[in-house]
Amino acid sequence: MLKQGIVIPILLVIAALETLSCRNAQRTAPTANVPSRQTVVKEGRKPLWDTANVLSGKTEELVLQYIAWGCACANWVTPHDLKLFEGDELAQHCIFIEAADSSVLLPQNFDPFKQRIKVAGRFYVRPGFPQGYYESEEPVEKARVFRYTRLRMINIK
Repeated sequence: MLKQGIVIPILLVIAALETLSCRNAQRTAPTANVPSRQTVVKEGRKPLWDTANVLSGKTEELVLQYIAWGCACANWVTPHDLKLFEGDELAQHCIFIEAADSSVLLPQNFDPFKQRIKVAGRFYVRPGFPQGYYESEEPVEKARVFRYTRLRMINIK
């Protein structure tokens, strides 16, 4: 049998451990709120998009293919450029895309191996980064940014 003098300190230790574990649970809970894959958000990192950059006056329709580079660089290219260029030369023809609003975000079920996208919109005048793009650990080159207002997925034959 335990003596009464030992039971109270043990209960205090259990209560303290329970309180600490609750505090830790509260700290980790916000990780469930994951940002959209459209936006690379890094806490404490400098935003790279240029708020003074303006859109061109020319509206265009583009068909784009996604390229899975091993970096956070521009990863969209026209099928025509994909056939013509390779390596660094292809990278120079890749662009960033930026949704004009949340109603035209790239769907989560987009499959880059089976689909392309057709977008309508305008390029920004100067090369840069899409809105919501923050600096990363590795430097990323500026590229043309296409802000689209319409998006349609196209199956690759």
